Amino acid sequence: MKKTKVLLINPPYLNRTRRKKDVNVVLPLSLAYIAAVLEKNEYKVSIIDSAVEGDIKKVEDGVFHVGLSFDELKEKIRKESPDVIGVSCPFPIRTKFVIETAKLIKELNPKIKVFIGGIHPSVNYADFLKTGYIDYVLIAEAEYTTLELVNHIEADNTDVSDIDGIAYVGSDGEIRKNPKTKFIKNPSELPWPARHLLKVERYFKNTAVRWDRKSKREMSIITSRSCHQRCTFCSVHLVGGPTWRPRDPIDVVDEMEYLVKKYNAKEIALEDDNPTVSRERMKAICNEIIKRKLNIYWKVPAGVSIRTLDREVLTLMKQSGCYSLNLPIESGDDYMLNAVMNKQLAIDKVREIAKIAHELGFILNSYFIIGMPGETPQSIRNSIELAKELPLDKITVLFPSVLPGTAFYNECLKNDYIDKDEHMKNLTDHNLALFSDYMIKIPTMAQEELVKYREIFYREFTMSKLKKRPLSFLYLLKRDPASIFKLPKILFRHMVMLSKHLSSAGQKSP
Repeated sequence: MKKTKVLLINPPYLNRTRRKKDVNVVLPLSLAYIAAVLEKNEYKVSIIDSAVEGDIKKVEDGVFHVGLSFDELKEKIRKESPDVIGVSCPFPIRTKFVIETAKLIKELNPKIKVFIGGIHPSVNYADFLKTGYIDYVLIAEAEYTTLELVNHIEADNTDVSDIDGIAYVGSDGEIRKNPKTKFIKNPSELPWPARHLLKVERYFKNTAVRWDRKSKREMSIITSRSCHQRCTFCSVHLVGGPTWRPRDPIDVVDEMEYLVKKYNAKEIALEDDNPTVSRERMKAICNEIIKRKLNIYWKVPAGVSIRTLDREVLTLMKQSGCYSLNLPIESGDDYMLNAVMNKQLAIDKVREIAKIAHELGFILNSYFIIGMPGETPQSIRNSIELAKELPLDKITVLFPSVLPGTAFYNECLKNDYIDKDEHMKNLTDHNLALFSDYMIKIPTMAQEELVKYREIFYREFTMSKLKKRPLSFLYLLKRDPASIFKLPKILFRHMVMLSKHLSSAGQKSP
């Protein structure tokens, strides 16, 4: 066993939601992957997931502090007495808590080396290094970069200029960045996440539901890295790498089976950004699940590649236990979908796959985005009409989040749709939320108009579903029996929507 002791931390954070029970706490797979690689190389590693180890407390209306207090976190760090600490920053809105955690560490012991990782620091590494509390920022995929860094620290080597994908402050005080050039070609070579370092049973107590859930004993896996597409608003490839790299189907199902046997998992969420890129690989995964008789539910909450789906693949997915699909449709307007968002997706293909999936009995959910540059009332109307036409069970209507490093971000800067400094402040401010608040200014529509259209979108979709399927809540029960517990909430929401619809119709009458 090597002498350098490593601690990985998921800091506490603020969550903006209406109710405490809607706060979603998920197992940090990224930290667990890093820990697994370090353990494989004989380092002693521990993980503090502040989110699950502490309480959820209301800070103000609609805002909750999730996890340990900083005093509690400080005491846990003191007990661990590590040499190196890695801090996760998965979202821009977590920035303040990441920096506060790093500050706490340096106050506790300035000799501890602190590094951070995540999409936001990978792009905005200088902002983090300038705080003086962070020694290194790991750029993009971090498992092997972390190992190299810890190897250097173990050898008392302060020269990190030869480490791929790292930013740091040089001896001359200048910020330096070694570009990320090496990505893991075969993710199956990685050890499975070190879930044993986390308090796994606590995650099963989480009451929040993303889209759908059939069992509280839900666990997540990642079956591939990055994405083959280049949607203008997406930053996945900035961390995941320039190409989509899949895990071997046998390795994927081996991990699923392990989760079933070790943790009594009843449901598996594939958290990939795009797990269905390869038809043949998805078919192989499904066939292996069926062959082993795993008898599990599984789902793809982050979305699927609609272009690569067909009846054969969807049938196998359903037979192997997949029950819920998230179709990332984004827009029902061809110009917005392909010229603006670069989805490279035919709307007729969306119709085809939605129809097949509905016939097979999937719960169908979808994201729609409104407010990208070029958006007009007519393009939003096209999206609304498509959503009403398709047999979707649930939708989420999002405003675009302008993430640094994306083509969309560069376009917004170029055309003065955002102010760089103000936008960065908004991204890291807990009073705003990614995808829920409108953060840009476009010449074709005002913010107030877009907010109004989002309400119209939800209202018309709900009323259309009720008109075509008056007992739509029973229709959902057929696909998801656990929804019976949501029945009062569903009925109340439908009544509110009906009231607003009637009120709106009355205002339009002469």
